[in-house]
Amino acid sequence: MAKESLELNAEQRQTLTTSALKVLYSSLLEMSSQEVEERVKSEIEENPALEKAPDNDDDYHSDSDPGDGNAPSSDADDGDEKTNESLESPNSEEVPDYDDYSDRDDTYDDSYIPRANNRSADDNAFVPVVADSDYSLAEYLEEQLGEYSLTDRQREIALTVIGNIDDAGYLSRSLSAMANDLAINNDLDVETSEVKEVFDIVRQMDPAGVCAVGLGDCLTLQLRRIEPATADVTDAIAILSQCDDLSSVSKMNSARMRLGMSKSRYEVAMRRIRSLNPKPGNLIGSSAVASASQMITPDFDISVDENDTITVTILNNIPELQISESFTDEAEHTFFTGNTPQQREARKFISANRNNANMFIRVLRMRQSTLFSVMSAIVKIQRKFFLSGDQRDIKPMIIRDVCDITGFDLTVVSRATNGKYAQTPYGIFPLKFFFNEPINDSEGASSREIASIIKEIIDSEDPEHPYSDQKITEELARRGHNVARRTVFKYRENQLKIPSSSMRRRQKLGK
Repeated sequence: MAKESLELNAEQRQTLTTSALKVLYSSLLEMSSQEVEERVKSEIEENPALEKAPDNDDDYHSDSDPGDGNAPSSDADDGDEKTNESLESPNSEEVPDYDDYSDRDDTYDDSYIPRANNRSADDNAFVPVVADSDYSLAEYLEEQLGEYSLTDRQREIALTVIGNIDDAGYLSRSLSAMANDLAINNDLDVETSEVKEVFDIVRQMDPAGVCAVGLGDCLTLQLRRIEPATADVTDAIAILSQCDDLSSVSKMNSARMRLGMSKSRYEVAMRRIRSLNPKPGNLIGSSAVASASQMITPDFDISVDENDTITVTILNNIPELQISESFTDEAEHTFFTGNTPQQREARKFISANRNNANMFIRVLRMRQSTLFSVMSAIVKIQRKFFLSGDQRDIKPMIIRDVCDITGFDLTVVSRATNGKYAQTPYGIFPLKFFFNEPINDSEGASSREIASIIKEIIDSEDPEHPYSDQKITEELARRGHNVARRTVFKYRENQLKIPSSSMRRRQKLGK
């Protein structure tokens, strides 16, 4: 019986470790470079087993020590060299085994060089750059539409749904009312079920909790994004399903009793609920956030040399990390070999901190390797743009395309691209910029390419006789792009923010 008990305990400890690893990985992957740098500083301060490694000016290579906390790098002419070490995954569905995707010939183009460099604390830090963040919630959501493979009809429904989301992130109109709006305003006869289908897609977008129909729904959407679904998350969802009136203590207590939940367990779940954002839309476009987000630190640097070789570099000021010498296995066995209570406690202290430090270093490497693979896949797909800087060269691309190259899950790619920026020879772009859906009625053309051509046509028009939307549609057809007139109107009005032909004529003639 004793043996069975020991085996059971060992299995439980492994489950907890795997869960903690996955939580930490998901958390770090979503963070920006600055947030990760702050997290590293905090870990070094709080964990005595973790310290900065001696400065090393060399680039990091794929055969780096597993404990150095660095992502790998590889040159394009390395032939069969692997770009990633085999990294154990906390969850095979969430973080695939990198061995399956590590051969460079299968993943990367020989015409660019992927690199991933950390920086030591003594290096020159990357200075945040000023970027335009005058971004409304609607614009932020519209840009994310490019991550989904939508028909032209679905996109039009999505724009209506997004247009009915208030600044706090809540849907202000019913699905049936929006179906009527589409019929009246857009001459689009849709069923409520079609609106519901697109509504469910918008609810998957960032920030988490957007497009909710009420407070409880908003908080539940955020809870369902948390992975793994720990006990407090599951309890919180159950509580909100019973009662979402957080201001009523009696109603919340009644919900707890109906669920048969202990007070201590209830309090843990409520702490989780109170940590959520009741107004997720305020994260985008609010004055405080907009002011803070004016300073943007790029997460990647994309450079192009005279031979059209593209280099991908991860930018950060994260120092190399290692385990402190006094917390190694050797130190533990050398100085604390006795069996007194103090020595047992010392061994426990050393072991716990060393394990936490090792896990942090390992997950930090996994984050860097994931970001490296995702950015490299984007460069492979959008190579033409990175060579020319012309937005018309941006190919249709959705998250699934990056998943197909990297082998990562959709949620991994979404986290890896959310809130990340790339510094290119043509300016700084959010990674979401490179995702855009194909135009269904213009095969092979992306939404961004069509928008660029529309702008080019308008820029070249005669000020006294500006092109109508119909004329622009005909010009697009002449160039081989069969786009509907309503699509031209939508891109001119919503994406390019260009006024109608009559308004342009008055503006250009100064009338």
